[in-house]
Order: sequence, then C-alpha cells, then structure tokens
Amino acid sequence: MIDERGLAAAPPRSPAAGPGVDEGVEEVAAATLRAALAVTGAARGVILMSDGGRAFAPVAVMPPDPGVEAVEAPESSPLWDVAVGRTALRWEVGDATPPPVAFAGREGWRRLLLVGLHAGGPGRAGVIVVAGPRDCAFGEHASIHLELTAALSSTGLANAALAGEWRQLTQVLSGAVSLSAALTAVADPVAVRRRLLDGLVRDVGMDGAALWCPAGQAEELRLVGSSGLPPPVRRAVRALPAEGTASGGWPGRRLRLVSVPGPAEGVLGVYTSRRLPDAVDDVLATLAQALSTVVRETTLHKQARTVVDSLQGQLLPRDVRLPPGVEVGTVYRSATAEVEVGGDFFDVFTCETGHVGVACGDVSGKGVEAASLTAMAVYSLRAYALPGPPASAVLRLLNGAVSEQTPDDRFVTLAYARIDPVTFQVQLALAGHPPPLVVDGDDVHVLDIPPDVPVGTLRDATFEQAELALAPGQSLVLYTDGVTEARRAGDGDGPLLGVDGLVEVLRGLTDRGPQELADGVWAAVREWTGDGTTDDCALIVVRRVPEPAPVPAGR
Repeated sequence: MIDERGLAAAPPRSPAAGPGVDEGVEEVAAATLRAALAVTGAARGVILMSDGGRAFAPVAVMPPDPGVEAVEAPESSPLWDVAVGRTALRWEVGDATPPPVAFAGREGWRRLLLVGLHAGGPGRAGVIVVAGPRDCAFGEHASIHLELTAALSSTGLANAALAGEWRQLTQVLSGAVSLSAALTAVADPVAVRRRLLDGLVRDVGMDGAALWCPAGQAEELRLVGSSGLPPPVRRAVRALPAEGTASGGWPGRRLRLVSVPGPAEGVLGVYTSRRLPDAVDDVLATLAQALSTVVRETTLHKQARTVVDSLQGQLLPRDVRLPPGVEVGTVYRSATAEVEVGGDFFDVFTCETGHVGVACGDVSGKGVEAASLTAMAVYSLRAYALPGPPASAVLRLLNGAVSEQTPDDRFVTLAYARIDPVTFQVQLALAGHPPPLVVDGDDVHVLDIPPDVPVGTLRDATFEQAELALAPGQSLVLYTDGVTEARRAGDGDGPLLGVDGLVEVLRGLTDRGPQELADGVWAAVREWTGDGTTDDCALIVVRRVPEPAPVPAGR
C-alpha cells in the first residue's frame, strides 16, 4: 500500500496476524464487541480502528473470521462518515448505498449495523460493525443500544490507548538514551549511521529504520542505508522528493520521517507495525540531531587523524645514526585510543657541530590537539638545536616560538641535553620538567638541576644550564611525568610511582643495556598501574658505551 505521499505503508495487521495493537486496547475492544453483540442480537461483529489515516484495522473480531481484513475509507465513503460523524448506518445486500466495508455481502455479513467509536484524539476513530441479526433484521432500538455501548466504551478505549502509548513511549525513550550514548563511542561517520539504524530496531523497538541523503544535483533523496525494512517497502522508498518530505512527523503513519540537519543532511525514517505516539516524533528529531552532531565530530576526528598520520613518520621512534660510543634506548606510549602520537615526545639527533642532541618533553593536554603542538615543538626544537648552540639557548629560542604561536594556556615541559660524543661532557637544561637520572654501575643518582618554568609560559624566560660528564658505562635517563605519576592499580587515590619508585626500578636494571633498561621501566609502570596507564609516557636512555675489559697479558 502506497499512501498519498508515495511512501510505502504496511497494511495494518489483524489480531490473528500478530501484534500491532496494544494488548490493553484489544481487551477493551473485545469486551465492547461482546456487549455490542448482546444488545443488538447480532451473531457476529468487528471493531475497526483507524491508524491515524484512512486505513481501518480490525482490533476485535467475533467469531474469528480470516476474511475480515483492514479496509480503506476515503473521505467520501460511508465508513468514513460513520467513523468521524458518529452516525449510525444500516446496510444490507441490495441497498443502493455502496458497501461500507470490503467484506460486506459475504456469508454472515449481508445485513450490517455500523456506529462510530471515538477513543479520544483524531488518530483513534473507529467503527463497530455488527451483522447477522437474530430475527433477520435489527430492531428499531438496535442503533440506539449500539451507540450507547460505543459511547460507554470510548473512555475505556481512550484510557487503554493512552496507557499503551505511555508504555511504548517509555520503551522508546529508554532505548533512545542508550542509543545516543552508544553513538558517541563510534569513531567513523559511516559506522555512526549504521549504528543508528541498527539501534532504532534493536534498542528503540522499531520494526525498521532508514536514512535518505541528497543525491548530487538531483531534486531527490536517495536511500543510503536501512535496517529491518521489508523488501517491498525498501523498493518503494528508494527515492524521496527533496522538498517537503519531512517537515515533521506523520501521526499514525507506518513510515514516520524527520529531517536530519547538516552535516549529515537528509531524512531519517522509522517503520513500525503499530501506531506510534505523537511524542515519538520528538524522540526521533533528537536522535536525528544526535546523528548530525556525532557525524560532525567523527568527521573532524578523521580529518585530525589524517593530520596526525602525516606527523607520525617524524614524531614516532625511529632509527638514528649516532656517533661511535653512544647507545640509546627509548619507550613511547600514547594514552589516547587510536592516536599513536600524544602529548609526550622525545627526540635524538646529531647536530651540525657533531654534538648529540637529546630531548624529552610533555605538551599540555592529550590526543590530537596535543599531537599538533608536539609536532610544532619537535620541529622548532630541531631547527634551533641542529646548529649546536648551548642547551640553555635552545630552550630560550624554543620558548619564544611557542609563546608566539600558541594560546596562553598551552605550554611544554622539556629536558634538553647536548652531549659531546668525544669527551661526553653534557650540557643540560630543564623547562618545568622532572629531574633526569644517571645510572652508574649499581647506583642511580637524581640530578639536582633547577627546573625553571615550562616553555611557553613567560615570553622573556631564561633557563639555567648544568654541566656534567658521563663516565664509561653511565647512562643518562630522561622521562616524562607519565612515568613518575603512574598511579597504583585498584585505587583511584593510590600512591604514585614517583621519582623514588623510578630510582628503585632502575637499581634493579643497572646491568642492562639502554633499550633493555627502557623496556624494564615501562614493564614496571604497567605492573604498578595494573596495565591501566592513563597518561602518555616517554623515556629515553643515553649510555656511554663501557670501555672494553683489558685483555690479560700473554693472550
């Protein structure tokens, strides 16, 4: 069945065909029909209820009769006049008046008496039809008795319908809340649309759902996805007119439509086997808005991921050609799901002067936004450090760049070391960063160096510089606070690993090479947190290669 707008609407079901009418309405309708048969002396009858349009479905039939099906009632039809006018109609085979229902004239339905039945609201009009009078004709008072029965039953039907709508609306609201929450967990725009359509069926309780989107320059909307739509319906609604399709809900229609605002512009529809409460349109409109919002966010996320992907080749750990005598071990982990680059970073490179530059930093924030600032910090750091200036000068230059190019609330903590690969003299400067460590044989030392202010907080900031020398076999360890601020598993207010905890971890790893040492620290962090780290972590170990053991004399 295609309604006046060209959209498929499923034929209403009879009670024998399955659910479609609220059980409370069926019970009241059955009681009403029993009373109607008793007061009129009729042998059979049916109550037909409108679904909000011009289709009338049987909600009670006595005795059961498979030939009694849904009927259409155009405005000029006798059935429509009875339903909306509350006037009685007598009809029998041979009358000049057209048959009021499709099954009129069949065996047992040759003499009919019809009265209107109003259950409250324009979408709940109905008709009581009785047939087969006891004395081959309805008495003169049969119409009065039937109208009185209809009037007395209307309140009960209205209350049952309202109770059913309330139960249905409660289910819809509960499912819609769960569905809205689920949409925010989906990261891809196409997957968001798929999850919405499936959720409207699985979570909200609709029989089917569909989404239409503009088709290029054509003045129509094309079906881009559906869930649960019967094939005949899906074929009938492959395209919709672009104008005037979904200016609002269609009360009582089997296919209900609402507009979806940009950027997910289109029309969202649900298909149902029963009449929906009018308030469902508001729920659908809210879900349509949620669809648009989540699509916008996931689209921005994908665009940001594209930017991040282009940065990862430069920011993620990579092989570096180092001078002889220098070994490096690194660990990097981003705490942001599906984003490999976060707010922490490290870098190691060879300067034009032959020095080795080593940096370990932490950008304020997490995720894609932090990754963007990370990229700027790493590129700027290299630009200022590659010529080989002192460590304090590198931080001063970087501070000016970050201050000029980022908001006041964004900053970078950083440890930067310049190492002479011949003498292993180390210049070291800190910008609000945790103190580096030196692993020396079986001992670990925390360097006492002023941290100064983070890069980007004060435009004219200066940075002090410390100097030390690495002996053969000694390692310099730079790390971010994602290591020392790792919190004990199972306790939201549990103790942090801290610098002292890191020292103890390193003391148990002093016989390891730089990469084994770095991996050992990360293993300890995972164990401490129960593999539940919530912050980015970066760590870099630079070791002066131990001198070879002397060869015994005579060999």
